[in-house]
Parts: sequence; structure tokens; C-alpha cells
Amino acid sequence: MAKGKSKAEKIIIAAVAVIVAAAVLVSGYLFWYKPKKTDKTVTGGGSGEKQSVDITPAEISYETAQFNGYKVPGAFEEILTQAEKDSAKACRKYGTALTVGDSDISEIEFGMVYFDMFIYAIDGEIGDPNGFTPEATAAPSAQEYGSTGYNWDTRLTGATADELQRRYLLFRDALENGFLPSDDLVTELADLKKSIISNAESKKITPDEELSGSYFEGATADLYIRNLIIRGYADEYEKAVKSVFDAKTEDSEVKAVYEKNPSAYNYVDVRIFTIFPDDDEGVKRAKKEVKDLESFYKFGADYFSAYMDDYESMQEEETRRHFITYGRLEQLFGESIAEWCFAPGRKEGDVEVIKGIIYNCLIFVEKPQYSPDSVNFYESLTFFNADMLPAQSEAEKKTAKEEVELHYNLLKKNNGSVETMKQIADNYNESVLSYETRGLREKVHASEMDYNTARWMFSPDRKKGDYEVLENSTGFGLYYYDGTNEGDTDAYAAIREDIADKAYESYYESLENFKDNQTVKNNTVIKKAAAKGEKACSAFAAKTAERQNGQ
Repeated sequence: MAKGKSKAEKIIIAAVAVIVAAAVLVSGYLFWYKPKKTDKTVTGGGSGEKQSVDITPAEISYETAQFNGYKVPGAFEEILTQAEKDSAKACRKYGTALTVGDSDISEIEFGMVYFDMFIYAIDGEIGDPNGFTPEATAAPSAQEYGSTGYNWDTRLTGATADELQRRYLLFRDALENGFLPSDDLVTELADLKKSIISNAESKKITPDEELSGSYFEGATADLYIRNLIIRGYADEYEKAVKSVFDAKTEDSEVKAVYEKNPSAYNYVDVRIFTIFPDDDEGVKRAKKEVKDLESFYKFGADYFSAYMDDYESMQEEETRRHFITYGRLEQLFGESIAEWCFAPGRKEGDVEVIKGIIYNCLIFVEKPQYSPDSVNFYESLTFFNADMLPAQSEAEKKTAKEEVELHYNLLKKNNGSVETMKQIADNYNESVLSYETRGLREKVHASEMDYNTARWMFSPDRKKGDYEVLENSTGFGLYYYDGTNEGDTDAYAAIREDIADKAYESYYESLENFKDNQTVKNNTVIKKAAAKGEKACSAFAAKTAERQNGQ
């Protein structure tokens, strides 16, 4: 991160001096000299103080070095130093899109992150408040952002600026606080740099030419790696800061929040069919015919058979709203639906038709509000093309499932021995959450699991030592249930996280408002940068569409 340009680096633009005599009266008129309009937006910065956070240093095994007066991993120092030079050069040649504190971010860097944000958005990783995700087969500008009236390029431009501000503010604070990233991050990015060099050499081109080909002219290998370094620092530092706030939260405080409004944190398991808004006859039929789950399904299959092929085979998944909160129900269907589902005295088997935001909703209660305890389990996951586009093929899914079923049969042959499960995880587990713990995950809440996994784990029939092969969104897994943690409820975990999040928001706001952390957006350059990113996104989308069409 730049510490401020040296005199040698600055381009001094001589301004024509305009000498204005204060309050000069000429022929009875007072001349006021108004500044020209600029295309810059200035946010944050002020007289506020930063909140201090006491971070316990993590254990590291790598050597460190000095970068601009701060301690950093030795493997990062050369990259950061060269990238700072690349960035200054890019700012001079292409323009500065964003300035965060004392760090200038070039059009090139903004465009690169814009493209990255498109990929993150496809994977649902940009924290979209509306739950929207773009298609991978079309450029952002060609896709409307939900029903908002503007396109994904507008959404991504704003998200990129916000994300760059977040990264640089947290990176700077992490450096000042003596925070160092994990061994895993350092190793991963050092290996990535080697991989880029090796790949470029195999093509007989330079690493910078390799990156320019992947993005656009001006992209360099060190700028690319620096983006990942700063993102990694920001993500790990944010997690560490939240952990500090979490540790300060008292159990009594959590309990008091829960008891004040349990419905805000509990779940319900319900099934919902939607009935068209003006179909009064459909509403009458539903109220008359539906008395239990069997008649609920029958009504849905009959009702939708006129509009949808093979709806009967999809009804289990299409109607399912399990492990769902009041807030999520309200967002999807409306406040009246959420109120009814969470009303005191609601019991299993209750049925009702209620007008939602748009549709009439036929609701069947499978399980009234609850908050499950966390569980411990072992896992051995096999992914199928999880991180690639287009989506996995049926052949890949079949191969992955067959592999996990072999592990299941081995476990069964050994009478469900937990030691056998550990050995399977040692040799085959691909989960980054558990491959270093012999497959063991402890104190996991329903909100942290894929639906199929949660449904199996929290079955009332579940007992210690049970095991099963389950499919999730990215692969298959062999799961071994190891018990429930009584009293460690989802509700309390959610409240503790809410409290920590609010404390973090206050901390981050103090960073934004700190006098040295002003953010300046050069909107003209940002527009050009987004166009560069858009071009890279368009090329990616075309290749993705071509691959999918060729399958």
C-alpha cells in the first residue's frame, strides 16, 4: 500500500495563478470566483478517532520483512514493493480511479477487481442484499439486476468501489496493528506467484503478458497478486476483529436478547404452495380440500399440473421451507405469512391460506418454531468440479458418488468404527474445514450446513455413530454423526454473531470517518475502469457459453 508519493514520483502540474483581491468592488459589483465542478466524489474522513482493537498475534512459521515501515510476510515484501511501483505507473498512464487514505488505486486495478467481483457475484460471494446472482454466460451490462431497472454493470461498479475501500482500510489498519496473515494464505499466494511464472514460461511470454492476456493491457502479475494479498489481509483481519468482539459478549447479554423476542431467531419448518393473486376459486378450493400433508401435496399437484410439466416430482423441494427464519419468510412472502407461521400456539399440522406480497400462500406447518443445538460430526467430502464453470457433468457426479459409496461400504464393513472414519478422512477428505482435524467438525449449527446435511443431522431419530452418504451443492460426502451439544443453540449463536457484527460495523465506521482515511472516487476514471472490466467479463461469458453449448 502506498505511503504517499515521493517528490520524484509526483507530477507537478503548474496551475496558472489567479490573483484575486478580496472584496474588490468594480463598478459597484462584487466578483465571486466559484470553483469549477469536478467529477470526484469525496466520502468519509473527518475528525473522528479510530476504535482500537487488541488482536492477539497468531502463531506463524514464515519469516517476515519490512514494507514501508510495517512488518509483513517475507514472501509478500517483494511483491508489494514492485506492485507499488506498477500502481504508481498505472495511475500516471491510465488515471487514478479511487484514493483510499493515502493509497491511489489505478484504473487498471479497479478494472481487474471489477472482473473478479463478477466471478464472486456468480458464486454468490459479494454479499448481495437482495440475493441476486448474475448468469455466467452473459456480460454484466447485458443482464438486469433483478427487477431494479438497472443492470449488473452498475451494481458491480458500486460494489467494486465499496470492496476496494474495505480492503485498503482494513489492510492499513492491520499493518498498523501488527497483524500478520495466516501461514496458509502466505503459502497459497507464494505458490500462485510461482505458478503464474511457470505458466508464462511454458508459453514463452512474461508473467505480465500472461496477466494482460487474462484481463487487459496494463495488468501485471504483481498487481494481481497484491490484490489477493490485500483481500486476504482484509478478510482475515476482519474475522480476527469480529472474534475480539465476540469474545467480549457476555452469555447473559445473549440470553436477554433472545428472551425479549425468540421469534426473531428461531426457525420453523413449513411447506408453501403459491396460488395466483386473483384466483379466488383456487383459494376456496385450498381451504376446503387441504387438511393434512397428503391433501396438501394433492392440491398442489392438481393445481400446477396446468402450468408446469412434472410438478409432482418436484413438489418436495419446491414447497420446502425448512430451517427458515421469520425475517426470511417476510422477505420471500410478506409479513402476514411470517406472523402466522411464528404465531404463539402454532402446532404441527396447522393449515391456512394467507395473502402474501403478491401471491396467496397455502401453508402447512411441519414443525413449529424451534432452535436446534449444535452438533459434532466427521465428514469426508468428494467434490465434483466445484469451483469451475460450466457446472459439473452427470458423469462427474456419478464418479464422485461412486467413490464416496466405496468409503461407505468400507465403514460398514468395519461396523461403523470411528477410527475407520478418521482413516477415510485422512486419505480422501477434500473439505478445507476439516481436512486437518481428521474430518472432525465440532459445534456446527444448522445455519452453517447444506440443507440435506442439516436435515439428516437434526433428524429426531439420529443417534451417535450413525453414518450416511449425502449429496450437497458441490459434491457428495460421507457423514458420521458424533453427538449433539446440549444448550448450544442456533438462536444464541445467531444473537452472538449479531452483537459482534454491530460492534464491527461501529469499528469499521470509525475507520471510514478517521481523518486520514478519506475516500475520493474519480468517477470519470471509474467509468473507464468498469468498461475495461466489462470487456474482460464479456470475453469470459462468451467462453463459458461456448463451453456449455459444447457439452
